[in-house]
Amino acid sequence: MLSVLDSGKATILPKIVQFFQDESGATAVEYALILGLMTLAIVGSIKGLGTAVSNMFDTVSTNVMDSIDSVTGG
Repeated sequence: MLSVLDSGKATILPKIVQFFQDESGATAVEYALILGLMTLAIVGSIKGLGTAVSNMFDTVSTNVMDSIDSVTGG
C-alpha cells in the first residue's frame, strides 16, 4: 500500500512544480491589468476634455450673445 502512495507522489510532485513555474497565465493577467489601467486613463482624459470643451463653448456663446446685445441695444 505504501509503495502505491509513493509512486503516486512521484508522478504528482513534478506536475505541481510545473504548475507553479508556468507563467503563461500570469502574462495574460498582466496584459489585462495594463489594458484596464489604460482604459481608465483614456476615459478620464476624455471626460476632462469634454468638460473643457463644454466650458469653452459656453464662454463663446455668452460672448457672442453679449456682442449681439451691445450692437442691437438689447
